[in-house]
Amino acid sequence: VLTTRRMRGNEHISTQRPQSARAVLTVRPHRFQPNPETAADNAFQQSIAQDEISAVALAAAEEVDRAVATLRAAGVTVQVVEDTPTPEKPDAVFPNNWFSTHHDGRVVFYPMHSPARRRERRPEVVEELRKHYRVSEVVDYSLGAAAGQFLEGPGLFVLDYPNLVAYASLSHCTPPALVDR
Repeated sequence: VLTTRRMRGNEHISTQRPQSARAVLTVRPHRFQPNPETAADNAFQQSIAQDEISAVALAAAEEVDRAVATLRAAGVTVQVVEDTPTPEKPDAVFPNNWFSTHHDGRVVFYPMHSPARRRERRPEVVEELRKHYRVSEVVDYSLGAAAGQFLEGPGLFVLDYPNLVAYASLSHCTPPALVDR
């Protein structure tokens, strides 16, 4: 089910904000592999044999490196953050689930459903952003995970900045009440 919500009530607000970012952050994965906690409801994950894990992790790191080079060649500023070896974070390459950045300098943390995904949250990433960008406020919704409320960030919804609309596929990770908030 796809739902749309105005980001500021039902009023239409004209804006000159671009839809695409001029800068992005990526995480170069250390131990990328299928996550057994999320595989049951993620059609993009496939099981792999234990002896394939190293090769998959290496391929993921190489793919990130190619994406970074391609984006930089196109004039996009790319901040690359290295994943840490511990704690193990098989999905670290997807930081868009645990945080988002916004034109006004806000950084928003989201409550992740999978306990393994919660380990991806790294305050030092925000500190790295502060070195290069204005961070006006950190909004932390991540504590909702302890209360069983999950909203896995812009990995599960799309923000249409020019029209101030959010598009979300409703699931246990994108409940309407939290999408509205």
